[in-house]
Amino acid sequence: TELEDYEGAMEMALRLERQLDNAALPKTHTVYANLYFDMDSLAKAKQYADFAFFLDPNNLDASRLRDQIDAALASEAGL
Repeated sequence: TELEDYEGAMEMALRLERQLDNAALPKTHTVYANLYFDMDSLAKAKQYADFAFFLDPNNLDASRLRDQIDAALASEAGL
């Protein structure tokens, strides 16, 4: 989403979700979390990141992204 083509990125995420066709894989949820994080939709990003982490607590992408989102939320709250 470097060019801020969020609509295009969302379409790609939806294609990935359809191709993987497995809600138990954390990858799709991590992609959505990253997309919403980039869109500054932190609450929605956190939901996806938390679920990806729940599916696989050893997934480094989900874990790191979750930490980034938590830090952004804390900063937003002035903590």
